[in-house]
Amino acid sequence: MRFVYIAVLLVFLLCGCSSGRNGVLPEKSSQFDLRTQEIDRAFPDFAVYPSEGFRMINWNPMANPANDAVLPKKPYPFLPPVRPLVQYAFVKANSPTSAFGKIYYSSGSILPEVIWENGHSPTPSGDWVYFIQPPGASPPGPARWNTVSETVEYLDTSMVDPPCNYLVPADGGNAYIYAAIGFDPPLQGSIHIVKNGETVWSDYGSYLFPTLSSDASTAAWCYSANPLSFGSRHPFVMDIETTALTQLHTCSSDEESQYVCLSADGSIAGFTVAINGPDGLHDQEAWRWQNGVSFKIDIGEYRWCEGMSISPEGKYQVFPSNKDPYEYAGYAVMCVFDGAVVAFEVTPWDSAIQDIWADVDGRGNIVFGHGVGYWSHYIPSRTHVNTGDIETIIDPGGISRDFKFNN
Repeated sequence: MRFVYIAVLLVFLLCGCSSGRNGVLPEKSSQFDLRTQEIDRAFPDFAVYPSEGFRMINWNPMANPANDAVLPKKPYPFLPPVRPLVQYAFVKANSPTSAFGKIYYSSGSILPEVIWENGHSPTPSGDWVYFIQPPGASPPGPARWNTVSETVEYLDTSMVDPPCNYLVPADGGNAYIYAAIGFDPPLQGSIHIVKNGETVWSDYGSYLFPTLSSDASTAAWCYSANPLSFGSRHPFVMDIETTALTQLHTCSSDEESQYVCLSADGSIAGFTVAINGPDGLHDQEAWRWQNGVSFKIDIGEYRWCEGMSISPEGKYQVFPSNKDPYEYAGYAVMCVFDGAVVAFEVTPWDSAIQDIWADVDGRGNIVFGHGVGYWSHYIPSRTHVNTGDIETIIDPGGISRDFKFNN
């Protein structure tokens, strides 16, 4: 049962159209709700000034007694949110079933603006915003937009069938990893690592969610030698210079790793482990690898975690989590500090919301999609791990997704 893959990969194969640029963002935007009622939304500069706090909630620390030795010696202070001054980007999707749409970008100190009309998976790095042109675009595949010269560069126009569906930059835009993994089983395709314009590593296989550390020293992915069936998909990190592999966890035939992320130097990793039971996929655990050891993060009653992000120094690890894997609503953005098995609930469980696509920077700022209704609206939102104060950044209307800080 691979509904996780279907949800993630199907959107990459839906549609595509030609791209262009519109660098001027209107002061107001119209968005249509499920009844096509038009609502005007103002665009205050939430990237610079404090924004409306939807609610303030209390933290819910959960400590594992077996790991008391690694718990923080004193509580973290409850500080007001620190405004992000790092770059971030996200997509306003064309429809609830599409991953493609307008790409918004902000340097962190100005209002996000539209820099590309149709793409997905944007990630800033240095002077570049990397993104993927969808199938049907001219040309399709991985590309990058230069924020200084406002020009686009196409990186590989050969990825047509299957189309490119993974792209992560690193090292100020001087390196990137990309892949075209087929949607249909056995979920395999080509994967490449490029540094300073030269391909330094390539392979063909079932490499899901490939990523790079921001210093471009380390790659990571979830690999299966037998991807035709569920299970035995393990998380790996690879030293790019030596190509030495480290397996972070061994998954059984009833388990498989599905997401992985890295700290800036690749010394810390986060990953998920999905559990297949008699009733199908029913748990996706959050894990952390640090000092050569992997351990599961205690997140209490939240059973289903998707996506994973670690701050550059590895201090913060965030992921959306849910009580029920069969309900898309009710997600909460979770956070773990330093290596301690402590999880924090940023948003209380609510059947009317779905918080997804979370990313975190080195100061504990979290940017994510705050869902309203069922696949009807994701408001780009920001919070801070020390407060839980949810703040709107910008609401372009429709569904926003794929929120990423600078890597």
